[in-house]
Amino acid sequence: MNLFTDPLVTALLATPVPTLILANDAPDFTVITYNKAYEEATYIKNRSIRGMSYWAAFDPEKAGSYGPTLLIEAFHEAIYAGNTVQMKPLHYNIPSAIVSVGELCWWDIKIVPIVYNGEVTYLLLNVYNITDKVVHQDAIEKAIIKELTLAEDLASSNVKLHTAVEKLALVNYELSLTKSQLEELNQHLENRVFERSKKLFESEAKQRQLIDNAPVAIAVLRGPNHIVEMANKKIVEYWGKTNGVVNKPLSVALPELEGQPFINILDSVRESGVPYINPELCAFLNFNGVYQPRYYDMIYQPVQYTPGLTDSIFIVAVDITDHVNARKKLEQSESMLRLAIEAANIGTWSVSTEEKILKYNPILARIVGWEHERSMTYEEAIGQVTDEYRDTIIKVIEQAIADGSDYEFTYTQKRFNDGRIIRLKAKGRVLSGGTDGERLFSGVVIEIKEDQ
Repeated sequence: MNLFTDPLVTALLATPVPTLILANDAPDFTVITYNKAYEEATYIKNRSIRGMSYWAAFDPEKAGSYGPTLLIEAFHEAIYAGNTVQMKPLHYNIPSAIVSVGELCWWDIKIVPIVYNGEVTYLLLNVYNITDKVVHQDAIEKAIIKELTLAEDLASSNVKLHTAVEKLALVNYELSLTKSQLEELNQHLENRVFERSKKLFESEAKQRQLIDNAPVAIAVLRGPNHIVEMANKKIVEYWGKTNGVVNKPLSVALPELEGQPFINILDSVRESGVPYINPELCAFLNFNGVYQPRYYDMIYQPVQYTPGLTDSIFIVAVDITDHVNARKKLEQSESMLRLAIEAANIGTWSVSTEEKILKYNPILARIVGWEHERSMTYEEAIGQVTDEYRDTIIKVIEQAIADGSDYEFTYTQKRFNDGRIIRLKAKGRVLSGGTDGERLFSGVVIEIKEDQ
């Protein structure tokens, strides 16, 4: 029976909830089908997208520079974790009633993995248009930010006025002194000011030189518009710039940040006075002439010269892009290796060379018929080897552990659950990497069928 003629699926697609079904054929994620509610919600009634790649059917650029990344991460989580994923509100523009004009939209997307025979075969997407809710909330937040900014400017003006009054009182006091006292005082002050200015200039020059050549990225953003007051060589390099960023608002110096959350994060730090720390912050930047994701260990530290009033934000960042990419490649390689091992029905095992503690994957347990909840021991596994091979396999294993040679042995063994005799082929060798530097004797085992 065709899955999509099944009465249950037909009823599901007949609901008023906008629903889309994608195939798990990454990276395309082909559009299988969708219901009428989805056509009306996304304005695709005049064209069919069935059979198209998800990315061809919907232009990723309309979802903002980080939208495709969020969608791919959500798809992968649903597939590999097998969990329903509720995404955060996603910005994706759709055509409006006016030709060639896009309508600003925000979407609430829930991704449900559909499992057949133990594998995620399809992804079911429930899509809700929440633009009115998001726009209304954004307007409220902007009004609050505006009021707070006006209050901050008023407080800053009061501080400056108070400082001016204090200076005026000091001037009046100095004018009341006699001419001789004033001349003597002026001479004394000139000497002190000269010495202090010289030391201050030398100290500031050293500090700026240290900061400018620091091995980590450092910047200072001033005021509610986050004007770049200072940026060292490393952060200018991270931003993919050469110069021309100082004394500009960050949104002007880095226009590629539009649609990304960083300005909002900086606004939040400025308003709350609470530092923002993210050990793996992703940003899409114009790096070496190409827009690409970069990852940073990032700190936004508010600076308050007046308690409760943030004047500047101190930024410290370390580029960890190579580390993150290497980790993701390793995770992908490990995932592909696990899939390959499972597909080939290969059992894996490892034995600590000192204590003979055995570890193995579920496939090995299935091959040898181990059905107990507790772990199988090394002695129990050896005990199931048939008599004609048991002494020999023990000697071969001990020899491989002793001299580090490759281990390869074909033998017969009695299954634990049904007593059936099976023929196995094992390969392995001693590797480092155990706890406390202990060596591990690791390898694989496959069952040799009668026709092999």
